[in-house]
Formats: sequence, structure tokens, C-alpha cells
Amino acid sequence: GLTWANDIRVVPDPHQPKVQRGLPRDVAEVIKEIGYGNKRIALEMGPLGCMYIPRPLNDIEALKAALSSAKFVDGDKVIWGCRMIKSPLELERIRKSVQATTAVELAIVTGYRPGMTEVDLWKIINRAVAEQEGNRLGDDIPGWAHFICSADKAAFSDVQALEGAPITKDSVISYDGTSYYKGYGPDNARIWQVGPITPEIRRAYDTIFAAEDAAGDMLKPGVRANEVYEAMYSVVREAGYQCLDMGGHGVGLDSHEPPSIDAWNPQIIEEGMALSNEPWLITKDGGIFGIQDTYVVTKTGCTKMDGLDRNIIQVYHPFC
Repeated sequence: GLTWANDIRVVPDPHQPKVQRGLPRDVAEVIKEIGYGNKRIALEMGPLGCMYIPRPLNDIEALKAALSSAKFVDGDKVIWGCRMIKSPLELERIRKSVQATTAVELAIVTGYRPGMTEVDLWKIINRAVAEQEGNRLGDDIPGWAHFICSADKAAFSDVQALEGAPITKDSVISYDGTSYYKGYGPDNARIWQVGPITPEIRRAYDTIFAAEDAAGDMLKPGVRANEVYEAMYSVVREAGYQCLDMGGHGVGLDSHEPPSIDAWNPQIIEEGMALSNEPWLITKDGGIFGIQDTYVVTKTGCTKMDGLDRNIIQVYHPFC
């Protein structure tokens, strides 16, 4: 069950509409039928969900024209006010997703062997995703990932493996993704070294872990999102690294949901929120280090949904 709606209308022939913009006009007729043709109607728009212009714009304008007696208002606070606070059922689904994602991450660090290409490792990832239990049919997708290995590729650049791209001792394996369970997923990330762990690399990891802990210590009901951001990235700046402009976000039905943990967001953190705590840093030579874990805000603080041990920073079979 991904919905509790009991009045569901379907479009009998969606691929051959009789008229242009027919669907929004059909929706308008249903709204009139149930008695809301002259009421206040909230659309998914507004700053909270970063939907300043509702889309698709032509359909929205057609809907408004067909409901000229209605008053349209921003619905972001209503929609996200419901979605940001997770129920126990939703949290359990996210927790199962974390477990599935962790299994994929473990398959990566144990399955890699020197000499593999990105495609070789991608096969391991796909196999591990397929082996996870849970609902992987219908609207659920097996997962998504930002996947970076080759030392010649820029960080955050690809969402899939490149054919023929070798994984060398100068490469890192970065996996930023999720596996969905009954519609819900986290947003977890790990970076593993393929080559040796130098003192500089160890220091970068230690800084990221300290930043994650600082944000976790701050994360509780009543604090502001930008206060969590500042607690996180003050650690990174004091260590002499460059930081990113965001440090986390809500998770749930979407991998990125409000609230955004950034320097400009004064939104209050509330009990029941499920958040990605994700500090990232950039070294002087352009290297990227980061981590993502999923946290749940409790009455007095927060708890972390256990993912892969963050101290695993190197593949099990590295280049010597």
C-alpha cells in the first residue's frame, strides 16, 4: 500500500487525448463534482518545496481557467507539513531501505578486486541491489546511485559506470545512492580508497566524521536548520578545508525533501523528521570527501539509522 485514497479516477486512454489540455479540464470537473469548485485550492507550489512556479505550467493554467470561481493558494506548508514528519510506519520503511543500501555498500567493498573496471564493479552493485528483500516491483525502483571511481573523472559527475574505465590505485570508489522499500528510501553515501591510506587522507576522513558528529549533537527539536549547518561546517572550516553550501536534507518518498540543511534556512527542526546528515569537504588539490547517514529526530535529540560502519574507508582488497 502506497496510498490510502479510496476514490481513484483513472484516464482511460492517456496516450490519445481527445483535446489538448484535456486532462486538467477533466480534473476540474471532478473537483466541481465533489463540491470544491468555488473553494480555496492549494497547489504544490511555494518556497518550502522550492516549487515557485507549479509545473507543468500550461496544465496548471488550464486548471485555473476551468475553475474560475476557486481561489488558488500555495500548498507547500500543508503538503510538506504532512510529509516532513514521518509516522512509525514510514520510519520503518526507511529503516529497511537503509539496511538494503548498507548491504549494497558492503558488496562493493568486499567484491572489488584490483584490475576491475567500472563496469565490472557496476555488475556487483546491480547484483547486490537485486538480491535485497522487499517490494521491488510496481512503483518501487531498485535504486539509484551516483557512482564515481576513475581518478580521471570529476566528483559528482556520473550516475553510471563508464565502459572501459579502469579503477586504478589512484581512484576512489564513491557510492551515493539508495534502495527503495515500499516507496521510501534514504540517501546514504560512502567513499572508499582503492590505494593506500595516507596521513592526509586519514585527516580528511577524521574531519568529516567529526563534522557528522557535531551536526548529530546539534540535531534536536527546536533548533534551526542553519544552526545544524553551522555546527557541521565550522569543524570543516577550522580544519582548513573548503565546505559545500548544504549539509543534508529530509528523506522519504523523495530522496531530497525539505528541510534543507543549509546556511540560509531558518526552518525549525521537529520531532519525527528523517534527515540525511551529509558533510562534505574539498581538499586543496580538489579531492572530495564526504559521508551521508540517515538520522531520525526524537523528543530530546536524534538517533542514527545504522548504516555501513563509517570506519571502513578502504576496499577489502586494495592495490598494494
